[in-house]
Amino acid sequence: MFSKAVHVATQLVKPQPPAALAMETASVQATTPLGSLTKGSAKTADFLVRVFSPKKTEYSFKSKRDGKLVEKDRFSCILIGVDGSHYCEAGVKTTTDDVKAALEKFKHGTAWRISGVCFDGYSKEEYLHTSVRLAVDLKRTRCSPVLRGTEDEKSLALAPAPQITIANVAGIKSKRCFDVIALVREISDTRTPSATLQWQMCVLSMEPRQTQARQQRL
Repeated sequence: MFSKAVHVATQLVKPQPPAALAMETASVQATTPLGSLTKGSAKTADFLVRVFSPKKTEYSFKSKRDGKLVEKDRFSCILIGVDGSHYCEAGVKTTTDDVKAALEKFKHGTAWRISGVCFDGYSKEEYLHTSVRLAVDLKRTRCSPVLRGTEDEKSLALAPAPQITIANVAGIKSKRCFDVIALVREISDTRTPSATLQWQMCVLSMEPRQTQARQQRL
């Protein structure tokens, strides 16, 4: 009886082989830069991200079934990686309850480890303004919270850092949305060409010295 008990206890405290421990640790700690997120890497890699500017928006569309106008709510935010130039859109747009839950869950500045990443199949690349031109479906993606103050959380950028400049804009020939870093020099008065349309013209500049000089002359 005593020999059997000792044998059972030995089995319970038997240490894992070093190779197994290393493999387990690697599987938990290894993450991939958000800039490497693709439809191929989405299913196999983990990504560290921070939530930026979460919000609820209303949108409408015509039903393909009966042509009637359907109005719905959508949760959207930006996910930023360790490098601020790596960021993508993310959202939830299933039900009103899901949108409300997402607003409570994905607070601004919170950090997450995402895996098994799924995408919004209705988003078109030309309308995505982010550097990583994919839209994550947070409802179908595994999201694990990262504790505030940990090394993983502190490693993440605090805000997006667009890399396109005014000089780069002239070289963009395709129809697409994008973010740009620039100084706002002028904003025109609001114009209303129709009952449903308003617009303003904005003059942007890359040259802060010229902008400051102009302000001084004014």
